[in-house]
Amino acid sequence: VRRDHRGNYTCLATNAASTSGDIVDLFVLDIPDMVTEVIASPINSSGLLSVRWTIPSDTSGLPVHYLVGFAAIVTSEPVLRLNMSMEVCQTCIASFQLNVTDALAAATIYHVLVSACNRIGCSNRPAVSENTIETPEQAPASPPAHVEVEAQPHTLTVHWTAPSRPRGQITSYMLNITSTSSFRPERERERRALTRPAYPMVTVVEVPGNQTSLVVDAAPFTSNQITIQAFTAVGGGPVARVRIDTPESVPTAPTNFTFSALSGQFVTLEWSPPVLQNGILRSYDIDYNTSAHPSFEGCSVGGSTQIDRDDDTFQTQRRSVDFVSLCPDTGYEARVRATTVGKGNYTTLTFNTSALNCSGLPVGENINTTLLQNTFSMPDDIYPTGTVVMVECNLGFNLTSGSLRRR
Repeated sequence: VRRDHRGNYTCLATNAASTSGDIVDLFVLDIPDMVTEVIASPINSSGLLSVRWTIPSDTSGLPVHYLVGFAAIVTSEPVLRLNMSMEVCQTCIASFQLNVTDALAAATIYHVLVSACNRIGCSNRPAVSENTIETPEQAPASPPAHVEVEAQPHTLTVHWTAPSRPRGQITSYMLNITSTSSFRPERERERRALTRPAYPMVTVVEVPGNQTSLVVDAAPFTSNQITIQAFTAVGGGPVARVRIDTPESVPTAPTNFTFSALSGQFVTLEWSPPVLQNGILRSYDIDYNTSAHPSFEGCSVGGSTQIDRDDDTFQTQRRSVDFVSLCPDTGYEARVRATTVGKGNYTTLTFNTSALNCSGLPVGENINTTLLQNTFSMPDDIYPTGTVVMVECNLGFNLTSGSLRRR
């Protein structure tokens, strides 16, 4: 039985006596015809969509409801996606309203689909709107994905991919990098002595929406909290977070390198730690030398030493080292450098030792006369034994019975 079989049918029975019959109305229940003239109005500023259509010409006399759906037009596929679920609209007659803000994907072009249905079924295929609608952009609904960071002592390389739910054209990414020192002092004096830039340091970088990697400057031996956020023309989406530490590097050169001379042969060198330690300081290397050829016998023309973390002066703000037995009235060059995972650059200093003279000789005080040679040399021990009776500089001495006298 088909729909066109619908109508009035007369059934007659005839015999020799008479004819008798009856009229029967035949109703064929079938799915409704398709709706026509589906028109979708542009989505208003509140996200409300209005759709209207012409009702089917034939509904088989049964109550009708409508299914309203949307088919996205994918630019990479010039066909409609018709497999989207459709919403039942029981009370619709020839129009429909829907807030599409949350119901549809943002920044997407759709055709509206309308099917008429009754209790037998729905029309053979949905009617497609004569025009399309485009949902407005929104801020991204998800953060940038697959964020990875490669850390070098002085750089951070950040990689990411676009949000899985961009809800529009990504116009830019905002990266925020907050750096704090990785140094955790083991002792209070280390904390007081630590020299470093002011932390935390914050770096903010904006990159175009088609960029998915960035190399930024970083400081060695820092802990870096990185956030990255995607933006459309409407606003920013959720933030992706990652934390990474940069490795140690060599320190800068020590600062404030000075000297003080207690005598012509005794020098104290002092310095301050590097401004940028770039790691945990492990030691200092100090050396000195002269290119001169002193005539003074037995003095030192060069030497070196190292101060490590166990030394009592290592963690103080001013480090120092003493050198003795230098040549009097001689020019020297001294150097100092710091070591973390590697050795930093030297800081250099030139100085001259003073000439020996009688000034300051502790006449009448105890002194070991056996240390006074034919050419005068300041004793290593400031307070030895013996008695200085008289001294004549630059002429030499005669030793008689453990005492000195002028020649």
